Amino acid sequence: MQLVGANLTNSKKLSKNLIADIRIEGRLQRTGDARSQISLDPYARRPTFAFNLEVKNVPLVKLNDFAKAYGGFTFKDGALKLAMEASAENGRYQGYVEPVFDHMAIFSEKSAENPATFVWEAILGALTEIVRNYPKDRFGTKVPFAGTFEHPQPDIFATIGNAFRNAFVQAFEGKLENWKKLPPVEQEKKQ
Repeated sequence: MQLVGANLTNSKKLSKNLIADIRIEGRLQRTGDARSQISLDPYARRPTFAFNLEVKNVPLVKLNDFAKAYGGFTFKDGALKLAMEASAENGRYQGYVEPVFDHMAIFSEKSAENPATFVWEAILGALTEIVRNYPKDRFGTKVPFAGTFEHPQPDIFATIGNAFRNAFVQAFEGKLENWKKLPPVEQEKKQ
């Protein structure tokens, strides 16, 4: 992992722009590539930041502990790409997460030992086959989110609609739309 932080200061003499910028690059699960950029105003009264994350080529079998603990299933094959953008200002946040699963296979031979797991994985496998983009052998969606920190508002219908959009209209790529960055803080606001 490589981490670079810039402009980590609270001195107006050292920097006119008090926005901190942090960039991280590394290997996820020792196989996939990840990069992230965070711009934040640590002196804002309410959370103020712009966050970008892009993950590529993570073998899904490396995520089996997580999938088993939170979803009750395991992956047999495939790779994960993920893009995420989020920003916050004045107590409100917005963004999206775009997970993309290439060549995903859920159904595992080990699951046959437990009838409940066998049935659950068969259902998940069938659903992901139905809403898969076959030309790219890809299952994906885009999960938009927005709201206030006090009252989050997930958009479940948009997430489901995006899964069908990936399957039948255009496959998601798991890449960031654009790298967001906070604008410089004006000196008058900080005084």
